[in-house]
Amino acid sequence: MTKQRHKQMNNKINNSAVTKVVTTLKKSTVLLICFLSVNSYNVSAQLVLTKANCEKSLINNVAQKREQKYTTQRVVEKLNDSNVYDVSAKRELISHWNHVATYPQEYPQVKPYHAKQYGLTYSAQSPCYQPNSLATTLVKKIANWQRQHGNGLEFDLANSNSTFTSVDSLHLRLKLNSQHSKLPNNSDVKSTLAPYISDEILTELDDENGYLRFTFYGRHHADNDVATIYGDIIIRLSPIEHGDHWLNISIPFSDLSYSSQINYQEQPVTAEQLAQEPIKGLLITAETKNGKTLRHYLLDDFPENAPEIIKEAAIEIEQILITGI
Repeated sequence: MTKQRHKQMNNKINNSAVTKVVTTLKKSTVLLICFLSVNSYNVSAQLVLTKANCEKSLINNVAQKREQKYTTQRVVEKLNDSNVYDVSAKRELISHWNHVATYPQEYPQVKPYHAKQYGLTYSAQSPCYQPNSLATTLVKKIANWQRQHGNGLEFDLANSNSTFTSVDSLHLRLKLNSQHSKLPNNSDVKSTLAPYISDEILTELDDENGYLRFTFYGRHHADNDVATIYGDIIIRLSPIEHGDHWLNISIPFSDLSYSSQINYQEQPVTAEQLAQEPIKGLLITAETKNGKTLRHYLLDDFPENAPEIIKEAAIEIEQILITGI
């Protein structure tokens, strides 16, 4: 992702329901199994919530399994250093863009003096943090697709020496900060965007949960006129169910939605193309439920003076790993 623009990714999430199975393992640990339906894909993401004061990082848990202070079956239990690429380890390969600070008039709910929170910061406030732990508040417009992703994170993966089929899974350790997130409810969205939005559109477009899109891209991402391969997925984060807990999330690459794009027009890709295409980077952005905006529904009927309402997902990321390298 260049800081000048972000390619539109319009894959839908259908029936983004979370089925929760809760099992008490110890007094300090609760295990949640979440099933997210993305298009026809079934994504199994295992979330481990713990109240322990400090947990080791994912990769350290792998290297020092015997020293774990709890007995939860970890999503990374079988990993080892030889097939793990730590995306978050090198700060110089992590960047961001921030339209909120550059175009504040487009994001009316954001106070100018708060604009810095939409950048990228590193934190050492807790002994649980790794040196490169980062925090930001990701912004998504609900109405207009122009600069719909007010900001975002980008990770340079050119040195991972991987293709879209040579990797197994994406593993993340992150937290949704419910206090600093602003996720408008359906009544707020409807009252702000009336009379342009119907109940039917709103039901498809969004709800009161937080959503994050993870987008892997191949070569030529910065050039709209050259075909670029993408693999992406949107995950749901409920501020009620998941807020303010460190979550360990595992997503198989086989569950990503893949496409090739030229000038924002999507085309299907073959397994052979995916096997030959190197992964060059990863983007993390806030999203609506189906990844669209109201303008995607209204197209030419979208009024230029339509009001805007935004979603703000405040997140902290401790570690991002790719396995199977």
